[in-house]
Amino acid sequence: MQSLREPGPIAVLLYAKQPDIAVRIGELLKSHGMAVTTAVAVSELQAAAGIGRFDVAATYTAGIQTIRQITALPVVNIDAFVFQNTTRADDTKAASRFDTAAFIKRLFDVASPKKTRRSSPKTRLALS
Repeated sequence: MQSLREPGPIAVLLYAKQPDIAVRIGELLKSHGMAVTTAVAVSELQAAAGIGRFDVAATYTAGIQTIRQITALPVVNIDAFVFQNTTRADDTKAASRFDTAAFIKRLFDVASPKKTRRSSPKTRLALS
């Protein structure tokens, strides 16, 4: 049974294995009025999922399967908002660009109150 999300900021469970990246993305989300819980290890993710109520999870492609194994949250893939800029002749490698506006919009769209989900760990059914 789902309960309605209480009024307030969108609650995001952020799973990023690199602490410096997690801090930067967490600050970005907080600056847009979101409540953020960050996990940089699977054990932290499990603990947060067990006690928190979240609207959406955000992680990199490599973390999507882990999020799905632990929670029933919708997932927004951070990598989908990173784009390579074209290189100039004098550049040795392409620089990347993060589409912040699109990422924030996607989080709000996925976490809208009409789509509220529980973050409790998935219940696994034993098949006989």
